Amino acid sequence: MNYNTNMHIGKLDPLVHFACESLAYFVGFRLYIWLKKRDSLDFSERIRIIASCFAGAAIGCKLIAILGDPATIYSHFVSVESFVAGKGIVGALVGGWLGIEICKALTGIKSATGDSFVIPLVVAIVIGRIGCFLTGFYDHTYGIPCDLPWAVDFGDGIRRHPTQLYEIAFVSAIPLMIHQLRRRLVHQGDQFKFFMSAYMTFRLFVETVKPVPHPYFELDAEQVVAIAVLLYYSRFLVSLRRPAAQIASTSHD
Repeated sequence: MNYNTNMHIGKLDPLVHFACESLAYFVGFRLYIWLKKRDSLDFSERIRIIASCFAGAAIGCKLIAILGDPATIYSHFVSVESFVAGKGIVGALVGGWLGIEICKALTGIKSATGDSFVIPLVVAIVIGRIGCFLTGFYDHTYGIPCDLPWAVDFGDGIRRHPTQLYEIAFVSAIPLMIHQLRRRLVHQGDQFKFFMSAYMTFRLFVETVKPVPHPYFELDAEQVVAIAVLLYYSRFLVSLRRPAAQIASTSHD
């Protein structure tokens, strides 16, 4: 079936993406500072956590890009522009999470710290994906060709899945999901666990409509990482099926 309507997103200057990405970091950080009351960290502990999060995210977002398409990254390794451009939200999230957990293990911080990051991450991802969408074909975050009514021409004359918009819609709904499950997400850290589980589930499926290499048994790097995270949180996810009163009376990692 052909649709005459042709939504076109122009090939905007890559600075649009850089501006949105920078705004995402700034707004996310400010929201985290505003919501810091959700954990029990003192000032020095918070500085360590934030630094570890940024360091882990920086390493993770680049590592996931390398694992996602090692041949291309290697062939352009000498190009600073190409090497710096490759980044991945899945890697940044997992890297930041692991960075924080390593920091907590080394410094003896025992309290869960993830809940304060949920809303900042939601807002930051939405702002960042707006930049991806507006940048058009240059950003390489679009989906495979399709002929759906909402398909978008990102500048190359081919209508594709607007996967950035799918992500914006899904991530924006996560706070509502958390609100609906508030009687089950009763322990400190539960909201972050749910956020990570929900986002990784989304990425597991949305990657199937992206034109990216799938070198790992027909899976791409993001899907492999998403499965690993979901397996790690499987006990938590199973616990959500119990009655809310029973969840409130127990604790879990």
